[in-house]
Amino acid sequence: RQRQMCIRDRFVTGRTINVFTAEAGAIYTVDGMRVASFEGTVHQTVLPGMYIVRAGDAVKKVLVR
Repeated sequence: RQRQMCIRDRFVTGRTINVFTAEAGAIYTVDGMRVASFEGTVHQTVLPGMYIVRAGDAVKKVLVR
């Protein structure tokens, strides 16, 4: 059974990306700079922009306004 990451627009609150997962992963800018690494659930405050969030095998694009 594949584990899943839950990232949706409603999980971006203000300037915080909220990732609900049991796996390790990272948040990257679109130009590839790592903003944060995590294991499990994370609430990371970032600057406005587009981010790539990876947790296990799942990858999502997230827009922070």
